[in-house]
Formats: sequence, C-alpha cells, structure tokens
Amino acid sequence: MTRAPSLSFILLLLLLHVSVSFADSSIYNTFLDCLHKNTDPSDNVSRIVFAKTNVSYTSVLENYIRNARFNTSSTPKPSIIVTPLKESHVQASVICAKSIGVQIKIRSGGHDYEGTSYVYNPPFVILDLFNLRSISVDIQNEVAVVQSGATLGELYYRIWEKSKVTFTDFRQGCVPLSASEAI
Repeated sequence: MTRAPSLSFILLLLLLHVSVSFADSSIYNTFLDCLHKNTDPSDNVSRIVFAKTNVSYTSVLENYIRNARFNTSSTPKPSIIVTPLKESHVQASVICAKSIGVQIKIRSGGHDYEGTSYVYNPPFVILDLFNLRSISVDIQNEVAVVQSGATLGELYYRIWEKSKVTFTDFRQGCVPLSASEAI
C-alpha cells in the first residue's frame, strides 16, 4: 500500500521533467527559427544558440557566473543561452525573445554578484555578450569605445597599452565592473 504513493510521486516527477524538457526544446526551436528569419543567412546563428541539450551549455553558463551561490543544481537555468557575435545578433535575439514571450536576461563583462543577469523563473533566455568585447582607445582625443562584453581589466590594459599611463593615474573601480559601467 505504501508503494503506490511513492510510485505515483516518481511518475509525477518524471512527467514534470519530460514536460520541462519538451518546453525547452519547443522554445529552442521557435527561437532559432525566429533568429534565422531576423539575421543574415550567412551568419549561421545556430552556432551561437545553446540549448540545455547542447554539450557546451553548462560551460557557457558557468563561465561568467560571479557568485557560486547561483551555480547550484537547484538554481533555475535558462532555456537557451545566446552568445552573439555581432550587434545584429543582439537585436534579433531581443526581437525573438519578445515574439515568443520569454524573459531575456543580459549578461555582460561586468560584475553581477546578485545573479540578476543569469537567474530568473523559467522559461528565460540569457543573452551573453562575452564575445562583444572589442576596445578602441584614441589617446589624442581622450576617447575609448568599448563593447559591453569587455571587462574593466581589459579596458585598463588597452588604455595602458596605448598611453603607458599607470593605473593610479586615472579613476578606476574597486570591483570588476563591466567596461560599459565604468565609462
């Protein structure tokens, strides 16, 4: 008699797991179709979209988690991670997330100790900007153009590389901010 409730419970858990996996698969396919329609066909956007079933998903997710509290098995995980290579991929990702009704969380090169860029109630998509990290420094005009995936350390290095200014000669943050937050 006690086996029936436990068997029912196990079956319920299995059913929930299968339904969540099916939902993630459906989101992935719909999102990818939308991305193909909203980007240049030569971009091959399928290589920048990672579903939970992709072997690289876990490493892409964990690479930029700054607070280990949000790297647990009980932490909600995104249905998809998108790693754009161009600004047009960012635009298309926002359009597609909105069109299928999923929350999009943006993760750039900076700090996020609260986990707001990679934790949410499923389903959600992470738009991880780590590939967009170019930095252009014009010392003569005192201008730096920085993509949002760059870290503050990368920005400091590029400024030093162009000017040989030491880190104490200009304002700097005390935590690893993204370059977009520092400027």
